Amino acid sequence: MDLSLFSTTGISSMEVVKGGHEKALSSSGTINFIPKLSYDNTATFNQQFGTYNYGGYDGFGSLGFKYGTVNAGLSEGRFSQVYGDTSAPEIHTEHRRLFSNLGVRNNKNLEVRLMALQNERSFEKK
Repeated sequence: MDLSLFSTTGISSMEVVKGGHEKALSSSGTINFIPKLSYDNTATFNQQFGTYNYGGYDGFGSLGFKYGTVNAGLSEGRFSQVYGDTSAPEIHTEHRRLFSNLGVRNNKNLEVRLMALQNERSFEKK
């Protein structure tokens, strides 16, 4: 699994569960991504730079009140990989991620979460 497909600004935590929970699937484990839900009004922006000509940003915002929230975010990035002794020594990769989270809760112990995620990735050889 390529974890770079997920924006860290839209995920609050990750659970790794050992053992199969559905006998029909016979899975040896599960990875659960828990969406970030803020019932407050918030905004976050992160920008990163690094090796391999990497540059990218993540943005996250939420509109919330006591019993419901709408969260959304955008992430874009670009990096290059250089290879020797090939006809295309440099490969540029660009990614774009959009996500939205919707949460509704009551006064007791019930919360319903919905998460949508869209990923785009493109490659260019030079």
